[in-house]
Amino acid sequence: MTALALAAAGCPSLIAGASKAQPVPPTTGTWIGQAEVSGRPVPLTLTIQSGDGRQTGTAWLGAPLNCRLTQRYAGTRENASGPATTVFGIDESNGGFCDRLIGGRLEATPGDNDHLGATFADPRDRSVLQANLARQTSP
Repeated sequence: MTALALAAAGCPSLIAGASKAQPVPPTTGTWIGQAEVSGRPVPLTLTIQSGDGRQTGTAWLGAPLNCRLTQRYAGTRENASGPATTVFGIDESNGGFCDRLIGGRLEATPGDNDHLGATFADPRDRSVLQANLARQTSP
């Protein structure tokens, strides 16, 4: 029986190579806003991608910090009230302020569909940055 015949017979799961679509995690996308560092606002853009069954992220901190962080998925923590928090390990930095976060973590907690809470902690588990971000929409 051909793949077309299997599909027509209502058996798409029997088609060789057929795969089920994975749901897109609610944290996936580009998020923009600002964090506060030492009492000063700092622009923050966070992009989280999903692919090959894993999530990765990149955070850009604007002036006066001007640095970038990369993150990898580390797990999910359920919350008693509200959506689960996605935890990322911070792997790399391009220098400056961001170096102090290498080995730390990013916790991303979805609000509604268009908002995300982000907390960056250093390797000693001290919260360094917190931000409420909005989903960037296409222009």
